[in-house]
Amino acid sequence: EEMSEHDNTSDACSKAMVGYFPSCRLDKAIKHYLAELRDIQSYLVSRDKINQTSQQSVSSSNHTGVRYRLGDFIGRSVRFHLRQLLNSIPEDIVDHDVQDC
Repeated sequence: EEMSEHDNTSDACSKAMVGYFPSCRLDKAIKHYLAELRDIQSYLVSRDKINQTSQQSVSSSNHTGVRYRLGDFIGRSVRFHLRQLLNSIPEDIVDHDVQDC
């Protein structure tokens, strides 16, 4: 039944798009996002179960794909902004006049 829901959703979305947009392409995206949402749901459910039985932190569920990608994205963003801040262009180059050449 779940597969037919995917097919119906992807067909309806592809018909709503301007121009040609194959429903199989939307079906792949729907499956991908569904898997990620299930990943988040399983993490939250397992975290709640562990918190109900004991007050230990969840370390075994930190491998969640969404959490890993989010952590990677944050790390890359921090490195990018640090490079922008610390690798700035020297003032003498900024004040360079082409006619001085």
